[in-house]
Amino acid sequence: MAQVAIVGTEGVGKTVLMTMMAWAFKRDRDGVRMIPMSRQTSEHVARVWTVLNGGDWPPSTPQGQLLALHWELHVDGAPVCDLRCLEIAGQDFRRLFADEEVNKLAELPEQLQQLAGFIQGADVIVFLANLRDFAGEADAQREDENQWAIKFAMDWVRRQARPRRCCLVFTQSDQFGELKRQCGGWDKLAEKYLPYVYSAHVSAGTVPVIAVAAVGGTKVVVRDGRPLRVPDGKWLCKGLDKLAKWIGESVRELKSEVKQQFAGAVQAALAGANDTPQKDAPNLSSFETIGPIPMGRPSQSSAWLFSCATAAIVILLLGLLFAASRKSSQQPIPVIVNPTPPFTKDDGGPIGEDNIPLDDWWAVRGQVRNDGANGWVRVHAIARCQSGETEEKSVDLHLMPGEKLDFELDFKTLWYFEKPEVEVKANVLR
Repeated sequence: MAQVAIVGTEGVGKTVLMTMMAWAFKRDRDGVRMIPMSRQTSEHVARVWTVLNGGDWPPSTPQGQLLALHWELHVDGAPVCDLRCLEIAGQDFRRLFADEEVNKLAELPEQLQQLAGFIQGADVIVFLANLRDFAGEADAQREDENQWAIKFAMDWVRRQARPRRCCLVFTQSDQFGELKRQCGGWDKLAEKYLPYVYSAHVSAGTVPVIAVAAVGGTKVVVRDGRPLRVPDGKWLCKGLDKLAKWIGESVRELKSEVKQQFAGAVQAALAGANDTPQKDAPNLSSFETIGPIPMGRPSQSSAWLFSCATAAIVILLLGLLFAASRKSSQQPIPVIVNPTPPFTKDDGGPIGEDNIPLDDWWAVRGQVRNDGANGWVRVHAIARCQSGETEEKSVDLHLMPGEKLDFELDFKTLWYFEKPEVEVKANVLR
């Protein structure tokens, strides 16, 4: 079944959103239902709901803690996907993507590796964003970190070869209705306050923007002499139905794409088999003529032969699937595909005498394909110059069976004027 991941930085409201969705859809609502698939999930929802219903917010998830929540999402009476959310500290998401540490996963704590694997293994990824982190953030550096975490995570997800779906969800949208009106819509608001994300993903129409208000209404109370905004208890939730149905539609589209790809691959394989020349076919001119060939209805023996051929093709496909499953039950088998020769990159830095760039460097890119089980692999490259200088770079990637990912490695300490020889290898991380 398809996997859906819901992620975001701290303060975007992951806990509240998932709790309110689970509470709203625990019974059929407009054709949507969420069924908890673990006792841990059910207990977590009940605990958070008790806090919200008491007029307070749940505490933030401590950094380093990880809680896996799991529902089965039903749309129009049929199960469509596994809906999963990792309750993690938003700081962990920020560290993984804003600091780009996802490129060196083998050196990171286990919970960060699990988070990266969770996102990379998902078919549909919902990225949550709180507009207060952009429209109301006075710290320009913090605002840039928030935006880059989302943008780089989308880049990392969408560069993978298999079909994926992503969306950008603005949480607590009830507090930004006037801002939406001024900008002319949620997409225009994203263009103004998240320009990197908008230009790279939203503007092309491949990543939709959805606004939700999980609680739907708040009130201001005074506690310990300080005003606080808390749930008002009316639960006028907005946008949850739209988000759930977008997830269901995205999963259906992905399933249709996968079926079309599989059908095309089978058709191409059969066409290739029919086009293969029969080198050992007998020379009929050396045989005695036995009379004209009848051109009427196919004989019973012809139909029997056709049935046998069809059965043989089915058995062959089943055998290939079985062999693939046997292989994938072991470990990843990484294969480097299409590595480029070393090329130079220019960061737009200063130019020295005689128009010589001072900050250019060498790089290599390519793809790595996994012919085995899902797991982590390391792409490692060594660049050597004739002068004796060497530099090594590596990146860790999580690959599903049959998946192909792009990589690019930069060598910034080598002398720019001497083109290096680069050796690229991929190994399994144990």
